[in-house]
Amino acid sequence: MAEALQFKCGSDARRSAIRDDANLNGVDYLEVRTVHSMAGTFPYPLVILYCFKDVPPAALGAENVVIEGGVRIRGVSAQWVHTATELADNPPGPFRHLVSNEERDKVINKIEDPARAIVIRPSSCGDFSTYELTLKDSPGKPPLGFDPVLSRVRFSFMVECKAEFDCLCKEPSNEVLEEPAIDYMAKDYASFRKLVLDRLTLIMPNWKDRNPADIGMMLAEVIAYVGDHLSYYQDAVATEGYLGTARKRISAARHARLLDYPVNDGRNARAWVCFSVNSPMQLEKGTTLLTKVEGEAAAGAGVFRSIDEEVAKGAEVFETMYKATLYPGKNEMNFYTWGETDCWLPAGAISASIDGAGLESVDVFNWNAVPGADSEKLTGYLENNFGLGWVAKAAITKNSPDTLTMLSAGDKLVIKLDSANGKAVLSVNEEGLYEFAAEKVVAGNDHVIKTSCLQVGDVLVFAQRGSQSGIQDADISRRHAVRLTRLSTAVDPLTGASVLQVSWAREDALPFSLCLASGGKPASLVYGNTVLADHGLTVTENLENRVASGKYYPRLSERPLTMAGPGFDASSREGGSAASAFSYGADQVLPAIELVDKSNDRLTWEPDRDLLSNDEFARVFAVETEVDGISYIRFGESRRKAWALAIRQGKPVQFGATYRIGNGVRGNVGAESITRVVMQNGKLAEEIVAFNPLPAAGGQDPETLASISLHAPQAFRRQERAVTEADYEEVLKRHPQVQQAAAAKRWTGSWYTMFVAIDRKGGQQVDGAFRNEILDFLEKYRLAGYDIEVQPPIYVPLDIAIEVCLKEGHFKGEVKERLVDAFSNRVLPNGSRGFFHPDNFTFGQPVYLSKVYEAALAVDGVQSVVVKSFHRWAKKPNHELEDAAIRTGHMEIIRLDNDPNFAENGIIRFEFCGSGGV
Repeated sequence: MAEALQFKCGSDARRSAIRDDANLNGVDYLEVRTVHSMAGTFPYPLVILYCFKDVPPAALGAENVVIEGGVRIRGVSAQWVHTATELADNPPGPFRHLVSNEERDKVINKIEDPARAIVIRPSSCGDFSTYELTLKDSPGKPPLGFDPVLSRVRFSFMVECKAEFDCLCKEPSNEVLEEPAIDYMAKDYASFRKLVLDRLTLIMPNWKDRNPADIGMMLAEVIAYVGDHLSYYQDAVATEGYLGTARKRISAARHARLLDYPVNDGRNARAWVCFSVNSPMQLEKGTTLLTKVEGEAAAGAGVFRSIDEEVAKGAEVFETMYKATLYPGKNEMNFYTWGETDCWLPAGAISASIDGAGLESVDVFNWNAVPGADSEKLTGYLENNFGLGWVAKAAITKNSPDTLTMLSAGDKLVIKLDSANGKAVLSVNEEGLYEFAAEKVVAGNDHVIKTSCLQVGDVLVFAQRGSQSGIQDADISRRHAVRLTRLSTAVDPLTGASVLQVSWAREDALPFSLCLASGGKPASLVYGNTVLADHGLTVTENLENRVASGKYYPRLSERPLTMAGPGFDASSREGGSAASAFSYGADQVLPAIELVDKSNDRLTWEPDRDLLSNDEFARVFAVETEVDGISYIRFGESRRKAWALAIRQGKPVQFGATYRIGNGVRGNVGAESITRVVMQNGKLAEEIVAFNPLPAAGGQDPETLASISLHAPQAFRRQERAVTEADYEEVLKRHPQVQQAAAAKRWTGSWYTMFVAIDRKGGQQVDGAFRNEILDFLEKYRLAGYDIEVQPPIYVPLDIAIEVCLKEGHFKGEVKERLVDAFSNRVLPNGSRGFFHPDNFTFGQPVYLSKVYEAALAVDGVQSVVVKSFHRWAKKPNHELEDAAIRTGHMEIIRLDNDPNFAENGIIRFEFCGSGGV
């Protein structure tokens, strides 16, 4: 049986008064008692009312007890009401049979004063809510002799439930406390200090000491200090919570990423660096290069002590991006002009002849030792110089004494020995690729297959120099880098000179005409020991065990962290063009950093742009950079929390970081700025001369906070899918080789097909390879269920005849030559375009008669002109002269090549009239 819970009624003052009064009685308190029987039955509880004075037997009955209340169980009433004396055993009461033996033994017989106790058996045990028991004689009146206030009591039946609170009922107070006068505008240390002192003065008027050493002043200032920091933290959280108000670049970058706007963290610059050596040597990847320091005229001026000291003085650091072998013969090479005293390489050229004199030969393999001892040498050479990785597993056979074949998974390589001409021709998948030199061994029937030190994949820099004084009066703007895609050897039968025929990719086409020889003297030269280097200095450190907001959040000690583009290896056949080394998107740029977990088998962790696409087990991390250039390393949330807990428990995280510093436009140094080579021992390389013939390019500063706030909210407006014809035309203009595009949607029987016509830059053809490239480019934009057909433009050839009158003193032949050039479709020697250059016209663009007159009259020696014929070629005139324009359709482009061999591509005729001229 649980201890009884007592319920009292009335105030203590009223209870004392009734207890002392001789005539009035009242309820002192109430107990609810529940006793389990031996038989396991659970009877209704007994409600015992204790009065201040004795209650006569039969003075109260069930009709005098009213029980009200309840939530789930309502309508509880009294079955019977008797005094404890009537239910007790000693002396035996007349109603003792109404209670069980257990109830008499444990409750009734133990009541100390049974005469003033009233026992009530309720009709139900009630619920957990509060009930009110009232003694009544008639409605609204208590029984005779009972006080009207102390004739009722509130109670609960659930007395055996565990009670956690004081059972003493407290009267609720309706008093409203006056709030203290607090200045809620207090936000900084001074205002918080004043607020605390004002409050202490109010509640402690006797405290008047304002000595800074006083304990009260000390506590007030500590509270103000903490409040100032908490207030700043609250303001900072609210400020950084929105893109429009964020002041930290990291916060803005995170908001922007949620808007699908990747923030540009900048990228480092790259430069082609040319080297001159006295003997063949290996240049390792990551070799350090330094720029000249301002104020030091020569490369060797001043005393070199260390890289750090040079950086402190203002030098920029570059590092080579791949391993290269340098040869003296490739320091400076000459173009071969085949005996011409004046020779030019035209703009758009993709091939040239180089004088092979002085170029070293390199042994590749012995013909009879493959297959055999030299097989590994041959496969290694093919992998390193042509990017043919599949040859390592290819089967090598000789179908005949002069034919070597390598087969693997559909690829076929053939080297055919031509001993009579001293060469061996390499072809891959029936495409001629390279010619080796074959030198017969004096003793024995064998040949040593040799190659020039100039190889496919090498990067050459063409540089024009003055014909009179050489490099001193050279035009440094006439320099261009190309990457060789094809190389063959030849011999000039007239002079017997060795000649190398080299070709490069269309992307590296010469952007200007280059003078190779003038007056029989070389006017340009070729730098062969050319290596790509990028801006940034490699440093190492151990990451700090920094915990911020309960998470592991280390910070790099050096800045700014280099953001580097994809790697480039000129020695690989898949290395791309020289121009491709500088043409890559912002999505390909990653932080130049690598982490090694020293406490976990030295596992390597790689950077990623963000962690959204990686699972929790990926060993990747993201780098976040603030406005001041400091970079922070962010791992996945689960690891950050676990490592922070380990650090607090005294188990540090051991990460070693290798990264590069140097980023942005600072790396865009001018031509001939990179002049010093630092070897691995930390000393300048005296046997190597280095310089960059072209300015470094590509360096970009990180996007500013203002730029992020401006552009990120508008990122959703960028169209990333193509639905209408206009969508396809807009998306195609993002391709680097597309000048303009036109699209037309047609129903082709079972589905829609989008026909897109491409106007390539420079008038290049829309061939099969370019079609496939465009289809791949459009794949992520096109709608499902739509086919795409890529086609060339519909060209509109023109037929134009112009009557020209000459000025006095001009020759007809010279003026006609100028007119032909002015209306040509090529780039002129002065860099301007001819009137009908492919890039001057695009889809739907008409040619106006007034522009023809303007171009003709601008030619030196022309007095006047009259256009006699102006219409589409092979078509009858359709009022074009009267309309003063030839208009084109949506997918048509004007064309006039003025090639008599292909008149169907447009023709223009000039007729000279009257007197004047010669």
